[in-house]
Amino acid sequence: MDRSEAEQFVLLRNQLCFTLYTSSRLIVDAYGPILEPLGLTYEGYLVMMLLWEKGTAAEHDLADSLHTDLTTLAAWTDELEAEGFIRRRLADGTPLIELTASGRQLRERAVDIVPDAIRCRLLLPEEQIGSMREGLETMMGNIRATDPEA
Repeated sequence: MDRSEAEQFVLLRNQLCFTLYTSSRLIVDAYGPILEPLGLTYEGYLVMMLLWEKGTAAEHDLADSLHTDLTTLAAWTDELEAEGFIRRRLADGTPLIELTASGRQLRERAVDIVPDAIRCRLLLPEEQIGSMREGLETMMGNIRATDPEA
């Protein structure tokens, strides 16, 4: 990269990181009013989606899948447990999280509401959404692969 390109690179409007940061905040905010009638926060919705896929899961597996730490996960799951969507139990000393009947029923309500509501906010064709997700997943993999701490 020559000096002129470097000068352009450091302009805020040219920063991928800023665009990702801003779009991330906007999309999380867009989910808020959609999830509120379900009794979910965005973070709670992430946990519930994993549990709807996996059923019962070890806490550390959920934290790994969500790229978060156990303390943060605990805050998210405390809310879900208080709502009656999940319960915790130990199996051979491993802390597990499992869906309650109410948590399983919530999936049906979420399927009926969330996909169409969020698509109305995004106003993008499904193939473009898929392409964006694939590109971001590739980028995340590249960042992890080049992380000197890994």
